[in-house]
Amino acid sequence: MKNFRGDEWAEISMRVLKRDGFKCRKCGKKYYLGVHHIIPWKKNPDNSMKNLITLCPSCHKTMDNDYLRVGETNYVKKLIKENEMMR
Repeated sequence: MKNFRGDEWAEISMRVLKRDGFKCRKCGKKYYLGVHHIIPWKKNPDNSMKNLITLCPSCHKTMDNDYLRVGETNYVKKLIKENEMMR
């Protein structure tokens, strides 16, 4: 079954988890982690490392809600810049 995020999603998401130390980048939790698109997939289907971050479900929901409420905030821009420096 093809993943809607692309054929290489499993490999990409594992690289993101490793880069982020297998913990939520916002709160530091180390369980129930997921790889999240900083700029939402529906807006820009970008699977680059700079647009991906490891989050727990609670932080993921908060970040999604913040994005929907205020759009591409300075926080989102800061995360993307941090990701570019972590390569």
